Amino acid sequence: MCAHIIKDERRRKKIFGSYAIVSVIMGICLLLQDYGVIDGVFRSQRATVFNQFNHMGYYLNMSVLVMTGLYLMQENIKLKILYTAGMTFQLFCLLVNNTFGGYLGTVAGVVCVCIIYAISTHRNKCIIIPLAVLIVLSIMSMADMIPSSAGENVGRDLNKLAHDIRSIVTEADDMESAGTGRMVLWKACFKMIPESPVVGYGPEQLNDKYSGAMLPWTDRPANEYIQHMVFLGIPGLLLYLASLITMLVCQLKRIRKLTPTTIAAAGCVIAYAVCAFTGNTMFYTTPYMFMFLGLAGKGWK
Repeated sequence: MCAHIIKDERRRKKIFGSYAIVSVIMGICLLLQDYGVIDGVFRSQRATVFNQFNHMGYYLNMSVLVMTGLYLMQENIKLKILYTAGMTFQLFCLLVNNTFGGYLGTVAGVVCVCIIYAISTHRNKCIIIPLAVLIVLSIMSMADMIPSSAGENVGRDLNKLAHDIRSIVTEADDMESAGTGRMVLWKACFKMIPESPVVGYGPEQLNDKYSGAMLPWTDRPANEYIQHMVFLGIPGLLLYLASLITMLVCQLKRIRKLTPTTIAAAGCVIAYAVCAFTGNTMFYTTPYMFMFLGLAGKGWK
């Protein structure tokens, strides 16, 4: 709500600018950590100040879209070059971080924000650079030109995704390992939902149930939509999805009147929403999504 009431475009841009500056600092720390320059400073590898590397991936997922949005809303050529470099750097960091769900969210977010921007402004040439950066760095990752201590790249992750989909469809013996073990969590949650389908179990109430499912090391299903359904019940999930969809429809009706910051924020929300299919709500990442949601829900000429 605090973000939603900000109407001044200059103040809205300052939010993006501050996020961009901090994300660059975080990215530098990530590379220094991954390349062994600073060792033992942070809790987890490829995670910097976050508790787990996937959480850093959620953050970087949105930071790529912040840089993309700043590039699209900027008219000054020098600043456009600066934000292009920023987007390239943040995407490079995300590939080093190797959170595949974050990468998929970034792809969806960049493509969607470019389409929305082109329709809204009729400036098709501006979207070439962000799309080119996305394609070039993805190809570089597939060619193992972007090193990561995880030892993975986009190509291998895509092959794993295809294999997991085949395993689920055919109910293969290794189906339980789909989604890097997430299928076990999802199945455990789906078994719990019929026990309390209307009001759910309440926020953060999965510990005992997961212990019974032999998963004491996590209290969330690594899928925000399943998480909402278990925590808040099926009506709670439907209301949440309905709020996102109605906001999307409302803004698409005004697509030619949307301000640059609204379009940029929409890209961040889309990127996070896609990443949420394999992610968890976290106290230090999800609030950024709510902030961008507030910015995306308002702002038209």
